[in-house]
Amino acid sequence: MKVKVMKAGTIEVTDYVEHEDGSATLVVDTSPDATRLLVEVGLRRLLEMAVDKENEEYKFEDRDERADSESTTTPEVD
Repeated sequence: MKVKVMKAGTIEVTDYVEHEDGSATLVVDTSPDATRLLVEVGLRRLLEMAVDKENEEYKFEDRDERADSESTTTPEVD
C-alpha cells in the first residue's frame, strides 16, 4: 500500500506547561502555510459544529457554563 504524504507547513511546540486542573499551555511557532491551514480548517470546523443543531456532543459553551456542568457531574468509579 502506498500512502501519499502532503506537507502543508510546520508547527513547532516551543514551550509546554501542564496545569493542576489537567489543562496545558502551549507556545507554538508556525510557518505561514501552517497558520493559513490552521485558520482555514479551524474556522470551517467551527462553522460546521455551529450549524449542526442535532449533535449535542458538539455545542459551544463559555468557560463558566463548562465549569458549572463539570462541577455537577459525578465521576465514574471503576
